Amino acid sequence: MIQISRCRIDSLTISEDDCRWIETAFDTVIAGSHKVPGAIWSLGKTLVDNAVRKSA
Repeated sequence: MIQISRCRIDSLTISEDDCRWIETAFDTVIAGSHKVPGAIWSLGKTLVDNAVRKSA
């Protein structure tokens, strides 16, 4: 017999500092992605293009 217990999880709350940290991290990752060497960028773009085309 499987018993399922219920628990209460508090709401997620984030502060303004948390929001700024997330925004800064996101900006850093996006900026870094534009510095990827040409061959790797080309491969990634081709893979994404093919995946989109296949799912359409």
